[in-house]
Amino acid sequence: MLRLGIAIAAAVLIGLAGGYVQYRMRYHGVDERMASFVANATPVVALDKSSDSIDSLVATAAKVPRVEVIGGTFHDFGNMQQGGSKTHTFRFRNIGAAPLELRVVGSSCRCTIGTLENSVLAPGAETGVTLKWEARGVLDEFSQTATIGTNDPEHSQVLLSVKGIVARIILLEPQSFNLGDVTVTTPVHRTAYAFGYAQQPLEISDISWADARTADKVRVSVQSIPLDKEKFPEHAAATGVAQIDLDIDSGLPLGPIDTRINMKTNVKTVPNLDVAVTGKIVGDIQLIGGSSFDVSRSLLDLGTVSRRAGTSSRLHLSVQGPERQSIKVELGDVIPRDSLNVTIGEPKEQNNRLLYPITCTVPENAPPALFPGTNSSNFGKIILKTSHPSIPEIRIYLRLVIE
Repeated sequence: MLRLGIAIAAAVLIGLAGGYVQYRMRYHGVDERMASFVANATPVVALDKSSDSIDSLVATAAKVPRVEVIGGTFHDFGNMQQGGSKTHTFRFRNIGAAPLELRVVGSSCRCTIGTLENSVLAPGAETGVTLKWEARGVLDEFSQTATIGTNDPEHSQVLLSVKGIVARIILLEPQSFNLGDVTVTTPVHRTAYAFGYAQQPLEISDISWADARTADKVRVSVQSIPLDKEKFPEHAAATGVAQIDLDIDSGLPLGPIDTRINMKTNVKTVPNLDVAVTGKIVGDIQLIGGSSFDVSRSLLDLGTVSRRAGTSSRLHLSVQGPERQSIKVELGDVIPRDSLNVTIGEPKEQNNRLLYPITCTVPENAPPALFPGTNSSNFGKIILKTSHPSIPEIRIYLRLVIE
């Protein structure tokens, strides 16, 4: 029985000593005295002389840091007001027998970690790690995380998490003005609604258009209107609603629109209300094509075509604006006329514009043609005539080689 006890004690001792060596190698290096002991651990007869030696080795091997998060690693913020923020401090404690080292590893994009009060904790000491959440948007529910690294051999990382619900204070519908493609001759009118959920009725003032270059052609008006719960059933709990009307005169410069409407509110947590405005001002007449058509250069690339096979490609001419029905489109010149057939089909109404199909066909056994488009003098051309007062002619440049 004594020998069995000695064998068991020896196994425990060797296991503890081995664990201690691994820990010291990872965090602080190997103590020469312990290494010597492990290397000569095979004689076990000395163990029966004193139980104090086993207790001493167990105590030495147990001298490692151990991390504990008091109250747990999760916190529920509950309901939060839009534009507000909340913080929670997680309490870290060292319940081990060696100094505990802490470091900030990172956090999810919407959660901020405050500075650690103490990065090294003595045994029994505590420190705080503060997480801050700012409710900038409107979310049904949010959940964010942060990671703290430690030198606890059993918990090298501690994942902290918070969650909550953002209470709506101001909600825009739609959240932005997306105008899409607007012709240069077409005025624009759009309406949005701002719903207020604060106790005091929503008030909006100091309205401005951010793009000073086009501000003379833009008008933005805001007025409080009665909350029609039948019209807005999903906002029945709102305390008020403001109607935002955007009017843009015709004649804006061609190109993209990317600006904002800036407004002030009487809500302390949301003092500024900005509405994005995007879109594109285009001409009344424009060409639309597939992968073989470069709209920026008005270039149709038919490439190299075999006489025996021929080829075909289709474009569309889009005509918009209030006078689109009265505008006439017809075929002008075609180069090379002998090798390329061009037809204009009947237009179809689509999204407040007329689309004219234009079919370009190289028939079988067409005469050879050489229009490689290597310089301005060797492109082919398709010329369209229109009755539009500002765009009487449209040119399509052609890259075509028929062999």
